[in-house]
Amino acid sequence: MNDIRERIKQLRKELNLSQKAFGERVGVSRDVIKNIELQLVDAKEHFIKLICLEFGVNEDWLRTGEGEMFKTNDLDGSLAYAFGKLSSIENPDVKKALLLLTELTDEQLIHIAQMVKSLKGSAI
Repeated sequence: MNDIRERIKQLRKELNLSQKAFGERVGVSRDVIKNIELQLVDAKEHFIKLICLEFGVNEDWLRTGEGEMFKTNDLDGSLAYAFGKLSSIENPDVKKALLLLTELTDEQLIHIAQMVKSLKGSAI
């Protein structure tokens, strides 16, 4: 039977985060994540809410397994998912490029978004 603790592990793996990195994002230790995933302890209510907020997770999916893993029409949820994926990148050049993005103006970012759309061949 797939329960919330298994879905937390599934989410963490989907985001390609270690137990330590996942825990850091929600303010708990690696051991807390390990104990939840091993089903030694239950996930507390505030922890569930933090996961949903931090990673843009659909709370219904996390609690029951019904629906999509991530909030589908929530831009903040999509960003949380993207940042989760980006945080696991190991290539230092890619990390530097991502950090440089934070120094750009909105106009420059819009220009980059247009270039990315063109490279990707579809709308973001």
